[in-house]
Amino acid sequence: MAVVWLTYAWNDNEHRDVDFIAQQLQRAGLTVRLDRWDIRAGLDLWSQIERFITHPNECNAWILYATHNSLGSGPCMKEYLYARDRAVASRGNDFPVVALFASHPDRTLLSPSIRSRLYVSMTDPDWKERIKSPAESRGLQLNQGEVSVYEVRVHPLDLGEQHYAIEFRPRAGICLLSS
Repeated sequence: MAVVWLTYAWNDNEHRDVDFIAQQLQRAGLTVRLDRWDIRAGLDLWSQIERFITHPNECNAWILYATHNSLGSGPCMKEYLYARDRAVASRGNDFPVVALFASHPDRTLLSPSIRSRLYVSMTDPDWKERIKSPAESRGLQLNQGEVSVYEVRVHPLDLGEQHYAIEFRPRAGICLLSS
């Protein structure tokens, strides 16, 4: 089972949001490590983190739960940058370091180190698979489903109650209905 390390700001776990994310990733089949679960007291913090990063049997991917709190936290960003730099130095560019956002981020606010890698939003129904696949060193396994030939949308109009415009269009080119 692939192991992922989850970096987060402690303020983001006051209501157990990080615990929920860890739970969801564990249900998806990953082993999740958190500082409060896996860092031992009395030992050098950075040597423990280095061990988790550099030893392939300790960690297969590193995740930053990217929130206003964590992106503004010196310790979180230090841990994230340390993980990224150490991972590249010891394990090459194939070591996944993923920023996980609760919603769609404003790209202009992201640091170049986060923008340079594909990040994941929890608004994506496949967010767990997008983290699991690189941790397991495999391609994405998404249920793509069937896409209808036509797009249908209902738009409410500002003309009073129950006035709508219905848009019906082919997705590409000209499509003719057939039986």
